[in-house]
Amino acid sequence: MNQKLNMRPVSSDYLEQYNALLRYVFQVTDQELSSVGWQEKEIIRAKFPTMEKADVLGWFDGDTLVSQVAVYPCKCGFTGVPMPWED
Repeated sequence: MNQKLNMRPVSSDYLEQYNALLRYVFQVTDQELSSVGWQEKEIIRAKFPTMEKADVLGWFDGDTLVSQVAVYPCKCGFTGVPMPWED
């Protein structure tokens, strides 16, 4: 396999591909979504804040998102004092 993948930030323009990739990786089916009362559009809307708050990087084959990683902001406690992780 001789592919050249391009890594870049994942913007909200790729929200549907982002959601489809998550569903594929975690094997979430339409039947499972409907059994808990979710619809496809609701899942996509629910993922949007994640993309806004996290640093999401994707690997693209052309314009197709093939892999992604999301880094979430967090705090870590040192000797009882919460410390934010910053750049």
